[in-house]
Amino acid sequence: MSSKFLRVVSWNVNSLRVRLPLVVRYLDQHTPDVMCLQETRLAPAKVDCAEFRERGYHVHAGGKGGYAGVATLSRQPIAETAQGFAADNEHADRRLLCKIDDWWVDNVYVPTRRAIGKREFLDRLKQDYTARFSEPRSTLLLCGDFNVCFDERDLASLRMISEPERFGRRPEDLAFRRVLSFGLHDCFRKHHPDQKQFSWFPQTPWALKRN
Repeated sequence: MSSKFLRVVSWNVNSLRVRLPLVVRYLDQHTPDVMCLQETRLAPAKVDCAEFRERGYHVHAGGKGGYAGVATLSRQPIAETAQGFAADNEHADRRLLCKIDDWWVDNVYVPTRRAIGKREFLDRLKQDYTARFSEPRSTLLLCGDFNVCFDERDLASLRMISEPERFGRRPEDLAFRRVLSFGLHDCFRKHHPDQKQFSWFPQTPWALKRN
């Protein structure tokens, strides 16, 4: 694996127990260097399964099972890891930072609502980067389910979000921008700049058909 090129997949699987056959099929068809999974809903020991090991993937996971949970699969050994934030490992089921070759791959599952700490999670992420890295790094890759949209291109309709009249100025919007201000860039929009291209769809029969 070249340190200059990394094939990475990020996927909220919404229960790895249910989605495992699809994940395995994707690995067989595309063999990514790294796969970041969110909302595994499994204890770490159950994520590191034979199906992944047989395909040559090293696995590190965080979670308690039943809710949340993140996991990173890598074809290269995972040299270092950090789960959650600070010494108490708070949010160990929502944040997993892995050192893979020359890369730092950060896999996050940001809380869905303000009431359970969406803004606070994002602010702690920015604080962690500032403390951990002396300067913005070209080898830092942030992946995951952010549960927030960056701009209007990411939305089919503003009516789909809370407080649409404040979009861009809500606490979580500003916190997300503070994370990106560390020197990160939106890779999806770099390669797909046009509107009406999305990375997430609701689980309803009409969502994909209506885009």
